[in-house]
Amino acid sequence: MTILIVGGSGGIGFSIVKCFLHYYPGAKVIATYNSNQLDFEHPNLQWYKLDITSEKEIENLSNKIGFIDILVNSAGILHSSTQMPEKTIKNFDLEFFIKT
Repeated sequence: MTILIVGGSGGIGFSIVKCFLHYYPGAKVIATYNSNQLDFEHPNLQWYKLDITSEKEIENLSNKIGFIDILVNSAGILHSSTQMPEKTIKNFDLEFFIKT
């Protein structure tokens, strides 16, 4: 079984990574991160850097990992004090992409 967790380095995403590793010990778990890969290793875990706004990066990752059985999208955006509540168009597009 192959499990892909997009946004696996965040709080909720990382908890999901650990749950799949614990409850599905034979599964291959693939987790993505955008900027900060966690210092967490496991024999069944592979980390990949992924910008989810880049179709090319998504296509490259898809070609690397092949077929997946389970997909979890845990990618999200953390608001900062300098960006609330107004956002740039790029950030709005990114949020729309994540939520749809």
